[in-house]
Amino acid sequence: MTQKVTEFLLSLVSNPADLIMKPDRAGKTGRMGGLYLGSLAALSPRFLIENDIVAVISMLPKTCLPALPPSVKYHYCCPVQDRAYDSKKLGKLLPHILPIIHRSREQGNVLVHCRAGMQRAPTVCVRYLIRYYGAEPEGAYQKIRSTRPLAFSNGVTFQKLLK
Repeated sequence: MTQKVTEFLLSLVSNPADLIMKPDRAGKTGRMGGLYLGSLAALSPRFLIENDIVAVISMLPKTCLPALPPSVKYHYCCPVQDRAYDSKKLGKLLPHILPIIHRSREQGNVLVHCRAGMQRAPTVCVRYLIRYYGAEPEGAYQKIRSTRPLAFSNGVTFQKLLK
């Protein structure tokens, strides 16, 4: 196994998710929970409970997801594969997913995840920053990359959706 592969696998285990947006207790709209971006490993009950996650947005088929603790009040599954041909499908789902994330953040911390936290979930988070915070596409992309270096580290599968 190459060192790069080993480092990648260790990063998945040691860092299941990153806090992309801190909770905002003094914002104009009132309290907003934090936004976490992560991998399938972030669905561990320990991680969800320790980080007060109340909503999970899963960018995976529901069949491969574990049961979540009762503290998670909302779970939305978006069965998109990590392949370029699913770009249209994800593009059609974004107008539904983004408001769910925003409304859920009004209730508490939200986790957006995919299998590795490298493509689907980061794409959704970039689009969320653009839509709800007026971020420029490149700025949103760089924020996600700087907070979760693993994001887009193997290229950008959903390039068209980042604009």
